[in-house]
Amino acid sequence: MIELFFLGVGATFPIKGEGMPCIAIRRLGEIFIFDFGENCQLEFFKSGLGVNKPLHIFISHMHGDHFLGIAPFLQTLSLQGRKKELTIYGPKELRDHLLNTLNLDTLRFPIKIYEVKEGKIVDDKEYYIEAINALHNIEAFSYIFSEKEKPGKFDTIKAKKLGIPESPVRKKLKEGIPVKIGSKIIYPKDVLGPPKKGVKISYSGDTRYNEKFIEKAYKSDVLIHEATFSIDDEDEAELTGHSTSRDAAIVAKRSNSRLLLLTHISARYSNKNKLLSEARELFRRTYIAYKGLKLLIYTDWKALEILFNSIY
Repeated sequence: MIELFFLGVGATFPIKGEGMPCIAIRRLGEIFIFDFGENCQLEFFKSGLGVNKPLHIFISHMHGDHFLGIAPFLQTLSLQGRKKELTIYGPKELRDHLLNTLNLDTLRFPIKIYEVKEGKIVDDKEYYIEAINALHNIEAFSYIFSEKEKPGKFDTIKAKKLGIPESPVRKKLKEGIPVKIGSKIIYPKDVLGPPKKGVKISYSGDTRYNEKFIEKAYKSDVLIHEATFSIDDEDEAELTGHSTSRDAAIVAKRSNSRLLLLTHISARYSNKNKLLSEARELFRRTYIAYKGLKLLIYTDWKALEILFNSIY
């Protein structure tokens, strides 16, 4: 199970109740944050994500609404007693910004800053994170978080027939490691059911419609896509490097995603339901994210439980 927190969902102009872009994933106590606009730390602490948990921050691009909240957040973590190392990923200019804004030596915890290039940027035993070049008016990235497949259910009946004792040998097989019993080699596929699919969450950042992102976001459980403009303003979307609500819906449909959440809607639209309707004409399972929304996502998709309030 993965928890998905919407700490901020707005665009450039600050609107009460929306906040700047900031999406957090919590998986087994480890936290991944995508973009960190101004004042997002307020929602972070309100959400109970903690001070000293493993934490990784991914910045999509160097427009202020997507990164200006990092420096004060790091200072607050230090004042609150954080000790664990924190990693930050983003465009090459991000390092200089942090070095010029903060005296990193005064922080009570170590920081590692990585310059992002397109491709797999994190490869853990249980998950990986990819960066895709976005189509914005400056260097920008979309990000995809994917859990790796998990071994299937252990078949105790088959194990007994194969003479596998109840011992650490079974644990190795459950972890996908072949074992030798006597002169016979037992492979995990001999005693395990079909592998279990992991959760996949795709985050567009700021971008025009992007075919490459569609390819990489294929079969996302949750697709979080910017919808800055209505289809009535698609010329402006193209000019400024943003997407319309219809663009987002096309991405969701063509990527065969299960759920589409719209974010980064321009403040010019007092009636956001117009954009929701535009998107739902092409992709029915579309919703508008709001600040404070929290989702629980299950690997077998038995449920997508919506906490706090209804999603719309």
